[in-house]
Amino acid sequence: MLFGFGALIIIRLATEKSQDGLTVLLTLGLLPCLNAFFDWLSYGMTIFLLQKGQAKRGVWPFLCGVADVVAAGVIFAALAASLVAILAQINLWRGDILVDVRAILDQPGEHLWVIAMIASTLVPTLVHLGLALFSLITWVPVPFWQGGVDRLLDQEDTMGGWWAAARLSGALVGVYGGFLLLGGAVLWALWQLGAVIVSGYVGWLHVLLDWIGSPVMPVVI
Repeated sequence: MLFGFGALIIIRLATEKSQDGLTVLLTLGLLPCLNAFFDWLSYGMTIFLLQKGQAKRGVWPFLCGVADVVAAGVIFAALAASLVAILAQINLWRGDILVDVRAILDQPGEHLWVIAMIASTLVPTLVHLGLALFSLITWVPVPFWQGGVDRLLDQEDTMGGWWAAARLSGALVGVYGGFLLLGGAVLWALWQLGAVIVSGYVGWLHVLLDWIGSPVMPVVI
């Protein structure tokens, strides 16, 4: 259905010379169809990796969460590239500029709705990553937790209960504290390299746009 509707909309956008209603058709027709396809890929990948992580247990839920982040980045990049390619090709077929793709790439801050639409593919991945973080607690052997709980429930051994509470709290702080430190280091690295990564990717989109070409506009004398 998405490919069928998308193809019909692209044909209409590429062949209709009058621009009346084409903006609505573009924003409420083509873009949602394109975004829905990549959302479907993103949700499908998240569900697949969730099932894999749940089936294997151990360290696998966390690793599957990390794999989902990588896959989401690839899908995000593919959606942006597809959007640039399709809009540029529509301009080329029309022989005029229906959507100024180069302006969007040069000033993305003025087209935040486009970025928000593309970023929707990351939503299921963020949920999956949150669930994966809870799986960190399963890395600690079950006998460790069971022993601590038994000590806590032992009404006669008050001192043992205190030590058990301290041991369980220390394990929780160690597991999640270590991850927070690691996650903070990764976020700091992304913050430092984010501008370079974004600039490089936008530059690649410019290369793609140049390769597709732009319609030759008549020179007004």
